[in-house]
Amino acid sequence: IRVFVQIEDDETGNVLLTHRHLQKTRDLLLDTGSVARSIAPHLVRALATAERVRAATLSTDSLDAWSAYQLGNLHLYRFGRDDIQQARRCFQRSADTDASFASPCGALAYAGFLDAVLGFDDRRDQVVADAVAAGRLAVRRDDRDPMAHFGLARALSLTGSLEGAMAELDAAVEIDPAFGPAHLGIGAALSLAGRH
Repeated sequence: IRVFVQIEDDETGNVLLTHRHLQKTRDLLLDTGSVARSIAPHLVRALATAERVRAATLSTDSLDAWSAYQLGNLHLYRFGRDDIQQARRCFQRSADTDASFASPCGALAYAGFLDAVLGFDDRRDQVVADAVAAGRLAVRRDDRDPMAHFGLARALSLTGSLEGAMAELDAAVEIDPAFGPAHLGIGAALSLAGRH
């Protein structure tokens, strides 16, 4: 079978994703799962990138919870001091706008982890405590959100609770086996535990 997927932005006409899946098969109906597993990770990344780019074009006054979260991610993954601070503001706005949305709280926990690890804040103990609190809030808001578990896990790893961190990372992978940050976190936690 040959499957070709092209996703375009309806407003701009820009191509967001082009992906080709080739597979030898005897029974197309039995192999639809492998086709979906092949395409889904590419689709998720392309849509997330498109959402972040879209959020960056919006006025900060008009950001809803989802857009503020996406804009926060755009800043977060630049890994600079000013960008992480901007990401924190976006995540906080997102979390405040929608009290049921767990991902921004998980992202706040991860931003705290980055602040502590990268030395961007001199108040390390407070930053770590705030990160753990944000991660716990994320999991309370939605225990089926992999970002919630990931954020809590990364914060817990800074407290020395590597077993707790691993449990949270395992939960994130169980929820979404394609959630890349959780796999990164597992590798980091195993390394910290000397089990690499």
